[in-house]
Amino acid sequence: MKRMLKKSISILLSLLTAFSVCGMMTLEAAAEEILTTDHIDFEILPTPTEDYEDFTDFALSSDARYAGQNSAKDGAMVFSSSGTGRGLVSTESGGRLVKVSVIWSSKSALDGTLQIYGKNTPYTGSEDLYLVGEEESQGKLLGTFVYEGDFRTVQTIEIKGDYAYIGLRPKSGDVYLKFIEITWAKQGDPSVSQPPAEDPGACALCGKIHDTNTVYGFLVAKLHNLIYMAKQLVTSFVYELRAS
Repeated sequence: MKRMLKKSISILLSLLTAFSVCGMMTLEAAAEEILTTDHIDFEILPTPTEDYEDFTDFALSSDARYAGQNSAKDGAMVFSSSGTGRGLVSTESGGRLVKVSVIWSSKSALDGTLQIYGKNTPYTGSEDLYLVGEEESQGKLLGTFVYEGDFRTVQTIEIKGDYAYIGLRPKSGDVYLKFIEITWAKQGDPSVSQPPAEDPGACALCGKIHDTNTVYGFLVAKLHNLIYMAKQLVTSFVYELRAS
């Protein structure tokens, strides 16, 4: 009985603490950068065949739109440096590029390389990545993944600098990948009409002002802010879990 009582008190205190924290939240927090990760594998891409095919206007979780050319073989995405256009680019931005993660397939040749390019103007297609020496089109080389035989560990490259568009291509030969994850950061939309930050009924989840003079309005405001915080925590936890 004592144990149940202690547990109930602990839960109650946790809820009260959460509500207190939510009550102190302002819409400045809602306007902070929010991370969104696009997870790409051979089953998700719209060209899961052994023949190299083009894809365009491909959307996932973020606001980014992707285009490129790839094939699928032995349970992996395949990108090749043979010819032109065999890679992946963003034609619309997902925000600020934060990091890129990959897991290699064991089918890749040792020392296989995947290059990351970035720029602040849209790519027109993955053929831009093969315009060597034309940084305006190809973008700036931000990092290179190298396959050294470990096909179980996630490799991650954190991006230094501000880049709104990404390009991925093999440096040479074919690369086989189990998945690619591209993480973007984006600010809250300042064009959305939002209540003053100091308003006690300001809601970070729906952007409205709830009437906290009523019990219903007070609880809804607190609950919505609690949900907003929980969503941010869960998103961050899931990504770290994938990367571990």
